[in-house]
Amino acid sequence: MIKVDDRVQLVRRIANGASKRAGRRHGASWIGRRGTVVRVTNGGAIVGIRWDGRRSEDQWPVKALEVIPAGVVQA
Repeated sequence: MIKVDDRVQLVRRIANGASKRAGRRHGASWIGRRGTVVRVTNGGAIVGIRWDGRRSEDQWPVKALEVIPAGVVQA
């Protein structure tokens, strides 16, 4: 279960798809992007993520995210 203040990243399959779609327009890479959960909806199906280096919040379904275990450093 994902909770507020958890560190998350996109599941590899979703990140690859998002990068391919964004690459045509903006060149954004979602594969290495990490963020912090700032909001969880009442049903728990949608979470608000604040990605590192950004000030705005994006909404993603829980199924598209995986929690990064504490103490794991990823480049």
